[in-house]
Amino acid sequence: MEYEYSDSQENSNPNLLDKRYVKELLNETRKWTRFLGIVGYVGCALLVLFGLAFMAFMDEMGSAFGERGLPTILLGIIYFVMAAVYYFPSDYLYKSSQYFKAALHQSDEQALINALEKQKSFYRYFGILVAILLGIYALIFLGGIAAGLSAL
Repeated sequence: MEYEYSDSQENSNPNLLDKRYVKELLNETRKWTRFLGIVGYVGCALLVLFGLAFMAFMDEMGSAFGERGLPTILLGIIYFVMAAVYYFPSDYLYKSSQYFKAALHQSDEQALINALEKQKSFYRYFGILVAILLGIYALIFLGGIAAGLSAL
């Protein structure tokens, strides 16, 4: 649902936080950014735990079965790297929710600016991550074509 703004809703105070609908939107955004931030933190913790589990237990299981593929310590390190990559967007979201809360409860415009800066950082980080992944996918695609052509 999009909201249409009209001049009849304009009041003499230019403070954006005095507008009821803007507050409703910010509060809804605050709830979702908080939820997604917390879910992200939990995901990071699980990735770290899985990384530790790979490093501690899978090495024993691999040697028991006599299989040696990718070293399990490397798998653990990969999980740690994934947790580190996942931490930052979660942190941006959670901190933006805290700033939104301060902006709403105290009508603090600086807190609103800080919240929007955290949102911007989240989108920039995610955009860079997507660009990197698209580059990796392109390299994999080109590598697959080259491998296919060399097999002819």
